[in-house]
Amino acid sequence: MFRKGAGISKIEITSVISFGNIVTNILEELKYRLGECINRKTPTPVNLEDKPKEAAIFFRDQANIAKGPIDNLTKIAEEQGFIVVNTNFGNESIDGFTMSDKNISYIFINSLKSSDRQRFTLAHEIGHNIMHEKPNSNMEKEANDFASELLLPSEELKSEIGVDLNLYRLAELKQKWKVSMAAILMAAGSRGYIEKNKSDYLWKELSARGFRRKEPSSLDFSVEKPSVVASLIEKFNKNFQKNILEDSFEVFGIEKNEFNRMLGMN
Repeated sequence: MFRKGAGISKIEITSVISFGNIVTNILEELKYRLGECINRKTPTPVNLEDKPKEAAIFFRDQANIAKGPIDNLTKIAEEQGFIVVNTNFGNESIDGFTMSDKNISYIFINSLKSSDRQRFTLAHEIGHNIMHEKPNSNMEKEANDFASELLLPSEELKSEIGVDLNLYRLAELKQKWKVSMAAILMAAGSRGYIEKNKSDYLWKELSARGFRRKEPSSLDFSVEKPSVVASLIEKFNKNFQKNILEDSFEVFGIEKNEFNRMLGMN
């Protein structure tokens, strides 16, 4: 499952799939040798396939997420058994993707994206894992709606949106909820918290200031760093000869530095 931009080529998709296969195969080898078992803890609720809001509430409940903003979604995802890999895809065409097998899910996030985009992409991919055992024509919208509800719970956001919503307030909400101004505005409009004319006006304001392409850097927050993969490699290096790991590199025709880059460890 891919979260991608427009105009991505089949070659780019094939390249990313190949990249994902190399990383997952090597990490599975490390897990096997270490006797590590990392499986998804959150069961897939079969009755929530087309109910993203309910699925997001379900995930919050299963993961024991408190009310209010999620401080570190990556940490929560890893606690729920997802293996998160933040890495440079080499281009910005693809935001992220998931590779799953039974109860094992690797979520790859493009480190070239902004911190708010990375968080939303991670939430989007968690949504696919929770809702979509089988693909459907509406799955990308459903995953986006899941991500929006997970990061911006309806009842809580509603109380944050006043009648005088403006760009300054959107900026404040971004810093509080760690979600882009655009995603907050989209949620406010689609959920009916603001009138259409107000929504249209604010979208024009974002465009006029260039914020639909890039939001102010002064609002940036730290990128969340996964820890599970780094921990696996550290354990492996302590317990096994490094040449065993290097043998895996040779099998896949990659160098150690390239593998570290793939895992975002440079």
